[in-house]
Amino acid sequence: MDISFNTKPAVSFMSVGFDSEVIEELNTHIDDELIDAMDRAKGPIKFSHTLDYVGKMFGDYICRLSNTYMKEANIDIVTNEKASEYAPSITGDEHREYNPKMHSMSIERIFSGTTQQGNTDGELSCILYLKVPEQVAGKVEFADYGTFDDGKEEVTNGGYTHLSWGSISEASFLKPVTEQYLKPEVGKMIMFPSWLNYVVMPFSGDGESRILTANVNLPEKQNEH
Repeated sequence: MDISFNTKPAVSFMSVGFDSEVIEELNTHIDDELIDAMDRAKGPIKFSHTLDYVGKMFGDYICRLSNTYMKEANIDIVTNEKASEYAPSITGDEHREYNPKMHSMSIERIFSGTTQQGNTDGELSCILYLKVPEQVAGKVEFADYGTFDDGKEEVTNGGYTHLSWGSISEASFLKPVTEQYLKPEVGKMIMFPSWLNYVVMPFSGDGESRILTANVNLPEKQNEH
């Protein structure tokens, strides 16, 4: 008697942490070059990856990170729409290579009481947290001493990013949860497939939640002859 067991994963996330100097440079550039346009737009504003020199530099870096995602993502996630047992996987035995191309980048400013629905075009998407209100981050700043945990154990998802890849919100027998709440942290970027749905949950109180979002296309590299 032969018994085999095959578990199919649902989704892979990749987390990247950026140094504070990088985040400070991005925020300074946004404040100096883009903030007026953002105030007029009353919503997300395009962060050009072709005309803006900082946008191009950061867009190129996100594309390189996309290659890392594709190399590290679970190889059992099939690309064949029929999801057959023998369907090729993301990287698969064919040793596919990709040439990530930036589809779009945006900067979003979110304030108290606002729910921000994510825009996931392309094939890979990412969220980078540039600013997080103290009450959302669970931090408090003391002059001349730095930022520390506020010591509060409140259970809340205010200001969190909600990711969902199904309709199950409570685990049941043989049915795993298909959603996750991510606590925002300044300098953290999350990369995930664009078919996921995400929403930035509303929060209360003062402060601004600022995020950079990006969507990447993944054309395969063409063989050179």
